[in-house]
Formats: sequence, C-alpha cells, structure tokens
Amino acid sequence: MKVKPITTSDESDEIHSNISEQLLQATKKKRPYEGLLPLNLFIVSTISLLILAGCLFVWIASFSVTSNSIQNLNAKFIDESGQKIKNSLHGYIDPIAKLTKMMARDWNSQAVNLTQLREYLFPKFVEFGANGCGYFFNDTYSYRYTYTVSGTASNPITVYAQQPYGYVGTIRDLVNNNTGEVTKYNYQVDTKPIIMTTQDFWIYLNNSYVNYGLDGVVGEPYRSIGSTMAIYYAKWIYDQQLYKATKTKRIIGLAKVNLALDAIVTFLSQIELLGKGYVLVTLNSGTVIGGSINTTVNDGLTSVHVFDLETRGAGKLIKRFYEVNGNTFSTFKSTNTKLSSEGASYIVTPMKFSYENLEWNIFFVLYDSDVNEPMILSSSISIGVTVVIVIVGICSSLITGMIVSKPMKFLEKQFESIRIMDLEAVVLSNKSVFKEVDSIFGNLYDTVMWLKEIKAFIPEYVFEQIKQNETISIKSETAQNASAATKKKPEKEADNFSHSSSSLANKSNSPTESSGNNSSVKSSFKTAQNLFKMGYSKRNCVVVHVKLEGLIGGGHEFISTFFKDFISAIAPVIKVNQATLQVMNCDEFQLSMASNKIEAKVLDKAIDCALKIIKASGKDVCPRIGICYGPCHIGNIGTNTSRYYSVVGRVPETAKLYAELAGKYNVKIITDTTQLPLDSYINRPLDRVEVKSDIVTIYQIIDKKNTENDEWLYELENSKKNNKYQDFNEIFQLFQPSYWNDFKQDPFPVIDKCRGILEKFKKEEFNEHSDLSCDELLALFSNLPNSVQVNELSTRLTSYSKKLYVELK
Repeated sequence: MKVKPITTSDESDEIHSNISEQLLQATKKKRPYEGLLPLNLFIVSTISLLILAGCLFVWIASFSVTSNSIQNLNAKFIDESGQKIKNSLHGYIDPIAKLTKMMARDWNSQAVNLTQLREYLFPKFVEFGANGCGYFFNDTYSYRYTYTVSGTASNPITVYAQQPYGYVGTIRDLVNNNTGEVTKYNYQVDTKPIIMTTQDFWIYLNNSYVNYGLDGVVGEPYRSIGSTMAIYYAKWIYDQQLYKATKTKRIIGLAKVNLALDAIVTFLSQIELLGKGYVLVTLNSGTVIGGSINTTVNDGLTSVHVFDLETRGAGKLIKRFYEVNGNTFSTFKSTNTKLSSEGASYIVTPMKFSYENLEWNIFFVLYDSDVNEPMILSSSISIGVTVVIVIVGICSSLITGMIVSKPMKFLEKQFESIRIMDLEAVVLSNKSVFKEVDSIFGNLYDTVMWLKEIKAFIPEYVFEQIKQNETISIKSETAQNASAATKKKPEKEADNFSHSSSSLANKSNSPTESSGNNSSVKSSFKTAQNLFKMGYSKRNCVVVHVKLEGLIGGGHEFISTFFKDFISAIAPVIKVNQATLQVMNCDEFQLSMASNKIEAKVLDKAIDCALKIIKASGKDVCPRIGICYGPCHIGNIGTNTSRYYSVVGRVPETAKLYAELAGKYNVKIITDTTQLPLDSYINRPLDRVEVKSDIVTIYQIIDKKNTENDEWLYELENSKKNNKYQDFNEIFQLFQPSYWNDFKQDPFPVIDKCRGILEKFKKEEFNEHSDLSCDELLALFSNLPNSVQVNELSTRLTSYSKKLYVELK
C-alpha cells in the first residue's frame, strides 16, 4: 500500500498562492468585439432606445386597444340597447296577445256568453291598460261588444260600444274609468251601418288565415275613430255549441284587443345613444312606429314614411341604406354599415324585431365623428405624453449611466479577484447611496467570508441558506467609530484581510481585534457568522410527532415501497409550510415549525400537515400523531463540518407522549388546548392528564370544519358534523373551577345528564365497542357517591387527571 502524505495548513496556503499566481499570469485571448463598449455609453444608449421603442409600442398598443375597445363598446352598447328595445316591445305586445287568446278561449269554451260581456270585458280592459277590448261577430248579422278609449290625450274617456244582434248602428255608453259603472247610457248613438267583414282588421285576419293558416295575428298600426294610433291582436272565435259538441271550428267572429302606440313612442323617444345618435323603429313598408327623434308630421299624431323624416337628415340616410340593401327592408344583416349622407359619415346598425306574424325594423344611427372622438383624444394625449417621457428619459439615462457605472467599476476589480479565488485580495469596504448596490457590497462580503471558512466544498443547502439570509445594517455610534478607525488604520485592515479563514475566525472572536470595517461591513460580517452559529436559541415552536403504526410488521419490501410513496406525498406539504423534517426511524419522525411569536397561521399549518399525513398513510398504516406548541430550544449542535439540527425541551417530549397516547386512545391526532385553534377543527375532548405537574385537557382532532356556503341541505349536514361532539365539550366544563363558582343547585341531575350523554355516544357513535375516553369518563361519573357535598364534588372533578408516565406503562 502506498502512503499518501497529508497536506498541512501551511502547504495548502502555499499551493493556493501558487495556483493564484498561475491564474493571474494566464492571459485570455480577446475577441475583436470584446471590451469596446463603455458601460456608461451602453446604459445611455440602451435606456434611450428602450424608452423610444417603449413609447412607440405603447402608443401603437394604446391606439389599437382604444380603437378596438371603442368599437367593441359601441357594438356591445348597440346590442344591449337593441335587446332592451326588443324586450320592451315584447313587453308591450305580448300581454295584449295573451289577453286576446284568453278571451277567445273563454268564448269557445262557453265560459262567457253575450249577456256577460259587459262585466267580463271591463276588468281585462282596465288591468291590461288596453286601448280597446271586445268581441266582433258576423253571424247572419254583424254585431259587436267592446270597450274603447275615446276623447283626447289630455281628456280620455272610456265608452262601452255595442251593436246588438240585428241592429245596424252603434250605441255607446259612458263608463267610469275605475269602477266600470255606466255614468251615462246612450252617450252616443250612431246609426251608420257597420259591416264586420268590410273592416280592415277582419280582412287582415281573414287573409292571414287563408294564406298562412293563422287564426291569430298582430295587426298593422292604424288610427281608430276618436282615438290615437294603435296596433291590435285579433283571433277567431267559433260557434260555441258546435265547437263544444264536435270541435268544429265554424267562425262566427273574432276577439280583438287594441294597444295604443303612445307608450311605445314615449319609450323610444327616451333612448339616448352616443353623441347625436338616434334610433328608429319602422315597418317593412317604411312606416315609422317611433324613435328617439321627432317622427310625426305637424299634427304631432300621424306617423310618416321613414323617407320623409327631416330631423337630422334621417329620411335621406335611411333611404340611402334602403338603396344599398337592394331596395328592401324585408331582409338585411344585423351588422354595422358605414354610409355617407349630406357630407356626414354615419354608422347604421339594423336589427329585426319579430313577434308571431309581426316584423319591425330597428335602426341605430351613430355619427362617425362621435365614435372616433375618444380615439382621437386618446391618441393626442398619448403622443404628448410620449414626447415628454422621451425627453425626461434621455436626461435621466445620462445621469443613471454616470451613477451606475461608478460602483460597477469598483465591483469589476473585486470580481476579478474572486474569479481566480484570490479571496484575501477582495476589499469591499465601499458604500453606496443606493440600497440595492449597498446590499450587493454587504452580501458579497458575506459570501467571501463564508467561502474562506468552507474553502474547499460548499454544499447546496448552504447556498440556499445564504440566498434567504437578509443583511441587517446596524447604524450606531459603535459602527461610526469603527468606520473612523477604518480610515485611520488602512494598513491594519489590509493585514486583517490577508489572514487565512481559520485565523480570521479566531480573531473575529477576540475582543482586542480592530475590525477595520465600516458599519455596513461589520453588520454583514455578523450576519455571515450567524450562518454558522452553533448552539441553541429559545423560540416558540410547534412540534408534530408521528408514529406510523403497522409499518414495521409489513416487511422490508413494504416499508421501502410505502416510505417512498409516503415521503413523495408529504414532501410538497412540508415544503409549502416551511417545516423541518427529522426522521428518527422508518416508522417515526417529527416535524417542527418555529416562529418568533404566537401565530395562528403556524398552528393551522401544523394541524393541516397532520391531516395531510393521515391522508397520505393509506389504509394499511395507521398514523399516531401528537401536536404540541410552546417555547423550546432549537439550533445546530456539532461542529462546523458536521452539524445536526435539534429541538429540545418540553414541547417535543410532550408531542411524543401525545403520539403514544393516540395509540392508547385509538385515535389519530391528539393535542392540547395550549394556543392551538381548536375552534377551526372538528375535535373531541378525550381526557385530562397531568404533564409534569400541569393538568391539561387533551383533544382528538378529527377533521377541519367545513364552513363553505353551500346549498342548505349540505350546510345542515356540515353543521351537524361540526357540532357533533359539542356535548363532550359541555361535559368537560365540569372539570373547570369556573363552572362551580356560584353553583347552588343540586349537582347530581347534571352528573346524570353527563352519564346519559356518554352512554348515548357509546351506543350510537361507538356501536357498543370500547372507547377508552368514554369508558373512563363513565367510570368516573358512575363511581361518584350520591350523598357527596357540592364542594367535595367540585374538588374531585376539578382535580381529576391522570399522570402520563403512569398511564403509558
């Protein structure tokens, strides 16, 4: 065997020095384009180009987005307005159609006859707000019975018009608008003959029936005598006797309900579009129903043809659309159409409204200038802001380049030394007004100090520890004095930095050593020392102790397979919750999470981890988990080269005892009331135990409470589940001294109630099987004497507990 000599510390330093010299002497061949561009010029050029390009792209994006947004908003606005108009028109027409159909059905089914029409029609006429409502017959003779609104718009009157069977004229009675009582019989008597088959509405319904098989239609707008423009819905009615007997539809007349167009016209006149835009509703024939502009002739009542509208040039514009659409209003696409009329540009959006046989056209007209105005304004503002940003950006880039390049030149020299691992030559005593640059100086100093200690090997987890470490600057009088000392003793500082890592560590602990560093460097040095600090520190910590019951008995192959899957399942949970895992055996491990103060989130994380462990264990392995929270000592023990993370104190010991108790009580999670948020979880108090002279109540954690708002049935089930063990909590109130304060009643009914609750739980929840908690509490209450005084009873109950080390034997 060949013996290899061990390199001493001095030899190592000499070798390191030789290697550094060789690296320094080595020259790197430069490429022609390297080292030609100054950092200052690069920063100024880059920032200027980025600002120019950014402003240009922002302006283009802003223009495109604004343009598309305006178009989309206009399209959405038109669609919503069109749907609103359609819904409103449907809301006006549909009730009269349904009323007419109901009247026809009532007649055909003999629910009403001629003698009942006056009383039958009036409620429907009033409640539906109809302009006319009645029956019109042509059976040998023409006769009719109807309510109508006559008079003027400012002074409307309600009349009941009837043309009895065989009578050639019309008799009108004046009727009270609210009660339907006749205020004047024979208000008007007109002897002019009226033949139903010659009336427009009869002819229109008959043609629709013959040509299209329709027995009910919406009629064209017309102006009835003594009334305003109206539309109507008419439906055939049949011979009652014949229809009832054989379902034969022999037409003897029709039911008809009129709807005044006043309400529709008023609604349309109130619609407002963008800018000077407007809306029109017309028939396919071109007759105007209404709109948001004036659509009547001089009398203010008669509708005109859409081509004759003069307001805002609407007639000529719609005529232009009519010509572009192939001289028809019957069919068109509901898309935006740009048209020009009388020197102005418009956007016309047509829509169709249909109800049974009725078909109306809705035209939305927007001025192109109104639509483009926001986009032009936005573009103008964007251009102005762009110019200002470019000017300010170029000026700022000049200043930024000068400021940034200065610390970069300093760092360039330091990184050159780090590149060849000449750590003793690194000097980072400089400071910067910028927080980030100053932090770079401090962090780089920490890194160099740490590399001096580790030197040959740097584990991956140590890099992660340094990445997460934050440099804390200590600005104090001592730091200022140290900075002054640095200026006075530069030669001393150089000597300090030339030592090896071991001598540096020794001198850093010496009280007589002059640091030779300013406050920032000194602070960073302290931080670097803390990275390798050994020993314990007292902190609040929550410990989750886990024993996997049934794992050992499965054999080595089962253990290997299970543990692989188990760790894979819980590793993400441990990582997310930033817990520390300590594996004591293949069937026993511990999780710990430290915090500087009492934090509910940390406690919730611990219980959530325990629940995830139960889920990941499967059916073959039963986890027994103990959770405890409190102050304990945590830290690293060992040496700088071999460290072990340790948690000692009462908390981990108690958590381990709770895990053992979980097996004894045959539950999965046990914890106590110390700072743990039990109200957020389904829990059951198990027993009272004495842990090192302290009596605590231990609880079984079952699951997390479901507080989501769901359907009422699920909410009820969740409430039952969450409050399932509420009675157990009430039992444990008897063990509290506060319960017996001012207690003056007979205590034994309370004891009997508790015993009944326990017996009920044993029967219903545990199916008569043994439950240690329930059995021992039953034994406790059963062994209480019946004649004991309240004071003695309260003393027995409040002092009740079991010592853990006794119970676990």
